[in-house]
Amino acid sequence: MSTARSLLDAIPPESRARLLNKAACEVPLVLDERLFEEGRRADHFWLIRSGQVEVDIRVPGRRAAVIETLGQDDLLGWSWLFSPHVWHMART
Repeated sequence: MSTARSLLDAIPPESRARLLNKAACEVPLVLDERLFEEGRRADHFWLIRSGQVEVDIRVPGRRAAVIETLGQDDLLGWSWLFSPHVWHMART
């Protein structure tokens, strides 16, 4: 079972319906579209229904480095859940 599906199944049915039916909207993306920039306000997330999304990090003076590839039923964008609600990449 995917992470997204597990998370959605953990949400009470009424809240899940509100999230998916009232707060969600389908967003078609174009190739190479940047979904968010690190350091900017985080106020939404994506549930990938089809295709793939490459998560990259910009490296000054170099090409962006792909750090993860996400696909169907994956969630992208956890930063909106946590204060200070700013896009950031987890660093270990």
